[in-house]
Amino acid sequence: MACLSSSKSYHEDNLLQVLEDLEQYELSKFRSRLLEDGQREDVCLPRIKFKDACPNDLSDLMKYYFPDSYLEKAREILYRINLRNQASKLAGTVKDLNMPKPEHKAEYKTLVKERYDKIRLPGSVPGELEDLEAFYTELLIVRKFWGKERQELRRSSGVGCLQQMSSLHEEDPEKMTIQKLFGPDKKGRTPQTIILHGAAGTGKTYTLRKILLDWASEKIYKDLFDFVFYIDCKDLLKKKEEVTLSDLLWYTSRASRSVLQKALMCPDKILFLVDGVDELFGHMMDENSNHAKNQSWPIADTIAKLLKRDHAKVQGAKILLTTRSLCLHHVEEELTLADFSAEVLGFLEEGIKDYFTKLVLDQQKAIEIYDYIRDNEMILTMCFIPAVSWVVCTAVMSGMDDAGNLKAASTTTQVFLSFVDTLLRNHCPKFQDQHHILENLGILALHGIRKQQFSFDQEEMCQLQQDLPEKIQSIFLNSIYEKKIIPDTQYGFTHTIVQEFIAALYYFTSTSKENEMKDLLKDALETKDPHIFRIVRFLFGLGGQEARPMLKKLIGTPTLPSLMEELLHWVKKAFSIQIDGYFQRELLHCLYELQNEQSVKQALGEIKTIDLSRATLSRLDCSVLKFCLSCCPCLDRLDLPDAPLGQKELEILLPELHKCQSLKISAQKLSEDFAKEVCMQLSHNLCLWDISLEGEPEGDGVLLFCQASHIKRNCSLTVYYLREEFLLDFCQCLKSCLTDIRIHDTSLGSSFLKKLSDVLSNCELETLRLAGNGLTSDCIHFLISFLYTNPSLKEFYLGRNSLGDRGVIQLLQLLPQLCSKLQELRLSQNNLTDACLEPLASALSQNTTLSLLNLSSNHLTLQSLPKLQSMWTNPLRIYLDNNDDIPTSVIETFIKFIFQQ
Repeated sequence: MACLSSSKSYHEDNLLQVLEDLEQYELSKFRSRLLEDGQREDVCLPRIKFKDACPNDLSDLMKYYFPDSYLEKAREILYRINLRNQASKLAGTVKDLNMPKPEHKAEYKTLVKERYDKIRLPGSVPGELEDLEAFYTELLIVRKFWGKERQELRRSSGVGCLQQMSSLHEEDPEKMTIQKLFGPDKKGRTPQTIILHGAAGTGKTYTLRKILLDWASEKIYKDLFDFVFYIDCKDLLKKKEEVTLSDLLWYTSRASRSVLQKALMCPDKILFLVDGVDELFGHMMDENSNHAKNQSWPIADTIAKLLKRDHAKVQGAKILLTTRSLCLHHVEEELTLADFSAEVLGFLEEGIKDYFTKLVLDQQKAIEIYDYIRDNEMILTMCFIPAVSWVVCTAVMSGMDDAGNLKAASTTTQVFLSFVDTLLRNHCPKFQDQHHILENLGILALHGIRKQQFSFDQEEMCQLQQDLPEKIQSIFLNSIYEKKIIPDTQYGFTHTIVQEFIAALYYFTSTSKENEMKDLLKDALETKDPHIFRIVRFLFGLGGQEARPMLKKLIGTPTLPSLMEELLHWVKKAFSIQIDGYFQRELLHCLYELQNEQSVKQALGEIKTIDLSRATLSRLDCSVLKFCLSCCPCLDRLDLPDAPLGQKELEILLPELHKCQSLKISAQKLSEDFAKEVCMQLSHNLCLWDISLEGEPEGDGVLLFCQASHIKRNCSLTVYYLREEFLLDFCQCLKSCLTDIRIHDTSLGSSFLKKLSDVLSNCELETLRLAGNGLTSDCIHFLISFLYTNPSLKEFYLGRNSLGDRGVIQLLQLLPQLCSKLQELRLSQNNLTDACLEPLASALSQNTTLSLLNLSSNHLTLQSLPKLQSMWTNPLRIYLDNNDDIPTSVIETFIKFIFQQ
């Protein structure tokens, strides 16, 4: 590491040189004027010493008697005795001698970059450092964040939580960034002291380190500060010796002491970055102690004096300090008043994604991890905290298989356990009684959830947390400031999900809490309160085998003796009562948290139906469902959500869907190949009986709805707006099970009908519906060919086409021979006139099976009625609605006539 070297002042050497260059008579004249000035200015100069002083002695005497102005005084006298050339050689002032030179500033910035350009990520091994510039991601900093906004943020979850943070940023007129912290206010005043506060792990330290590094790299504050000093309170408190301010700065910067002394001569050009001032509480000594008259103090007191500006050398300096939000009022009461405070909230949504791409070198894999996490509402909610993002990303990466696929990521419980462990390890490593911490916090968390209370006043805090130091509380709790006439301070957990997890941990702090846990499980079923349900989910996770090593490390107590038996009994009871899809989904998550196949199999052994039709499923939900299905030998019925799944979600579920005896699927934006694959895989193990395929607008894939069961049934295929090539391929692959084809609004051409006829030859179709496909008389030849290969047709739908009289007449001439089993013929909206009735009557006279003829919405007239009456035979029904020239009253009379026959 580079060190700064001290160099002699240019001006000191030059004064001696100038005096030595004077002639003897010039030097004598100089001494005389100097003595006169001393007498006039009431400076008692010893005449004897000055009268015959040589240049070297004279230089020393001037520094002694004119310590703040000897350069200026020498230059002034030289001008007065007309030695202008010599006077011009004395540049600068005495103050300049004490100012750091440009090279000193440059060397210090180099030192800062070498010393602080690396950071240690949470959980990194000793000696493992990462580049700060590469890993830093911009954080949301807000000036005004009061009780209402905070409460809304703490109760929101998932994407909603991140959207709320984004709204805070958009609605902030100042759009606070690190570049703007020391900008002038509306009155042109620059702040002297600023407090950055926030929850543990939100990135306060990284923010200060980023400011320090950006200043050293001349990206910010280039003209505002000559020196920026970073003071890490937690790190410095490890030192037990007493220090001066210069000692303190040397410890933290390792710059040469001469440069530090020069830097302190210009405090208005200094910025102190004081990190973690809440660490000082409990270490500071009484103001009236024996050290009061000393220049050196214990570390905590030296930092405190700096913050209070008790050091004369820091009166004009700027100070930016950080503290946890819970300690903010103590900092202002005991250490310093700020010009303003701002809160570091953490990442916005884009920041989370950006951070992941920095943690994971493979950018595509980073996006996959982010998309995977985005589906976990509970984890995504907490990812605005950088420490959680790191824990989550690391946990997911550790669960990848050898090929780099997301195979078995950690459960939500394991992620939160890692988060709590990281906070305790990094923020209170010397506080060994973690069991005591978590039990006390759990009491507070449960107290609030049972009362539907997520913030606590000072009285409740004193009653419930009196044994826990504020420093420990501040790791998990925040202050919530209510802006009222009389300001009120409330306290709450970083987020309600953290409160729920801490509440779950409470039950594991002692083996005597078994009855309390039973009461909670009972309340969950009776109240269906989502907060209590999430506590139960965490109970399952904490009770699982995977969580035990870390749980033992945190708390040290064994698992409750009958915990697993109690949880499995509870989940069976929960499935047996009438609960909607959302709670069934939550029960599946509980089982997933166990990560124990045998236990899940035992729990689902008696479950016959899972109805998720009214729920929604994210990718995580699908992974949970897949895990539960893999543990379940057979399920009578599974209803997936009515709201369509996406392809990624369905890809997760597909390998296990064959275990369901009855199944309903709705999915959207599927690729054509995958939609076909889904139906083919299901047809191997089940009987598909209802398939609907719809091409989505703008080429966004295929919408699929299908139902399947193990009972043999006729299979109906309904098609809208599909590509001809895909439809033909689909029919080819599944023609063995198709009995009903409905192709609507697809603009079929003659060549397609020929290909479809070839694909579905001898397919035993019973129903063919070709409504709204723009068929004309040119297509009749191919329709006839199609009917030749499918003589078993019972229902033939040709409505909403343009066959016209010519096309229908051609078709009717061969219909008796082609469709001996035909029961329904629909020809509505085909531009038919009375001219087609004679061939129609002839065809019907040769068909004894037809029971329905639909001629609605054509151009038939009143003159057609006698012919239609002659065509009628029992039990044929004829529909004539909406024909142009046949009044409704006449149609009603005609129908009445038919039914009277």
